[in-house]
Amino acid sequence: MIKFYFIFLIYLLFSGCSSVSEQTVKYYIINPVEQQPLISADDSLPLNVRVLDLRIPQYLEHFQIARRTGQQQIAFSDNHQWGENLSKNLVRTLARNLSRQLDSPSVFTPSIRSSLKPDFTITVFIDQFEQDSEGNVQLAARYQISSLEEKSTLSMRVFEQSLSNDQQRSYASMVATMEALFNNLCMEISDSLITIRNHRG
Repeated sequence: MIKFYFIFLIYLLFSGCSSVSEQTVKYYIINPVEQQPLISADDSLPLNVRVLDLRIPQYLEHFQIARRTGQQQIAFSDNHQWGENLSKNLVRTLARNLSRQLDSPSVFTPSIRSSLKPDFTITVFIDQFEQDSEGNVQLAARYQISSLEEKSTLSMRVFEQSLSNDQQRSYASMVATMEALFNNLCMEISDSLITIRNHRG
């Protein structure tokens, strides 16, 4: 009888380890988007832009990906996580998206030093960036465009947009939707930069 229980315990131990190993953690990042520039090479000299900061809410600092299960409730997934700190990922992706949209190699971040004097600086404040309980990915943000030379704020705008995730339960699809939505924010920032430059002559 004791031998039977011993064998049974060994079976439970190995079956438990097997079930744990099957729950592989998957990692995700927000990538820059391949796209055509908003301005042509015939326009004036490329813009020099410095991304000063991008801030996200503390609940988005978790490596576990957050999604809303109710209006006031957030759930975190242990098996679906960010491949790096989300704010650092977004800063790098913002810079690369702006570089492509503005057709300029001179878009820098705090981690990349440059001796070039920026034409504009950008600060982004993200208030919400996750999927809601109905499968809609929400992005609410504010961004500030400033001039170091003039020591003034040139523009402060609010961006609020949502996109539906057709595969609501798929984290890969959710992150792809977040990527598209974040690129829309980058597009608006680029458009604002071009408009300000054109108005300034």
